[in-house]
Amino acid sequence: MALTQNGSKMIARALFGYSPDQSALSAVPVQVASSSISGNSVTLGSSQTWNANAQVLVTISGVTYIGFANAAGSASTSLSVDGWWVASTWASSSAPTGSQTVTIVSQPSGAFWLAISGTAQTNYGQTTESTFTELTTNGLARQKAGTVAYTPGTAPTGSSNSTSTLTMTATWTYTGSTSQTINAFGVFCAPYVSGRSNNTLEFATAIASAPTVTTNGDQLVVTETISQS
Repeated sequence: MALTQNGSKMIARALFGYSPDQSALSAVPVQVASSSISGNSVTLGSSQTWNANAQVLVTISGVTYIGFANAAGSASTSLSVDGWWVASTWASSSAPTGSQTVTIVSQPSGAFWLAISGTAQTNYGQTTESTFTELTTNGLARQKAGTVAYTPGTAPTGSSNSTSTLTMTATWTYTGSTSQTINAFGVFCAPYVSGRSNNTLEFATAIASAPTVTTNGDQLVVTETISQS
C-alpha cells in the first residue's frame, strides 16, 4: 500500500525535524556538565533554555542515550523527558543515572517514526496530535521506519525542476484476534506516544481504501512517499 503526500514541502522537516516556532532549527547544541538524572527527570548543572522536543543526550560507557524534552524551558535547571532510548537502536531503555554531562540539542530529530490509527482521519499535511488516535497494542504500536530512502531532484533549469521524494516503509505484524481496520497513517519526529502537547506529529494521511487485519500473524506493509513540488 503506497500513500503519497504531494505539494506539502515537508521533506526538510521530515529529514531534519520540526519546531513549531522554527527557533530550534538554528539552535546550537549545548553541553551541560555536572548534571544528574533520576528516572525521567534531569537536573542541569547550569540554567539553560530549550525547545519542546529538544533531544537530551548522555553517553555512558560508550552507549548514548536519548530523551525528548516534554516542554520548552527558559533559564531553567529542571528538565523532564518522556523516556529514554538507546540512540543506536532506538530501543526503549531504563534511565541513565548519576552525575553526567548532558547535551541538549534543541532541534528535534527527523520524522522517522511511523504510526497507524483505526480512527478516520480527514486532515492532510501537518495536523495536531489530538486528532490522531494512535493504535498502541497487538503489534500495531508506533515504530521507527524500517527503510528510509531520499531521492533528490535535479537542479532547477529555467522555471522547472524535478521532484524530490522521501520514502519510508514499515511493516506491522498483528498479534490480536479480532478485526482491526486501519484508517490513517501518521509520521512523527519522536518515538514516544505520550506528551502529545509537544506537536511531534509532522503530518497524517487518511487511507481511502482502509485495509483490515483479522488474525494473529497478519502483516500490514505501508510505504509513505513525501513528494516536494
